[in-house]
Amino acid sequence: MPATEMAAIVAALDDRVSGLNGLVLVEDGWRDYSNLDIYTIPATTDRVEVLGKVADAMVALHRAGIQVAVQPRLAQEVDGSAPPCCHADRRL
Repeated sequence: MPATEMAAIVAALDDRVSGLNGLVLVEDGWRDYSNLDIYTIPATTDRVEVLGKVADAMVALHRAGIQVAVQPRLAQEVDGSAPPCCHADRRL
């Protein structure tokens, strides 16, 4: 995949997780596809904003006590996109 292309970013939450955690994603611009039980970032979102939304979701869900799993390559890009002052908060 060329460096300028991003794959679709999809999040799913365990059914046992509070609906408030899904609301965190929706408030940050993720789209809720409740019929598929997933959340996605709109395809028109630029790469930098996508990485920021993924990082924000990772941190917010982790702080809420939810175990977070991210595809390793995406996690590296998210971690690498943060300014040096922010790395400690984004490493989960």
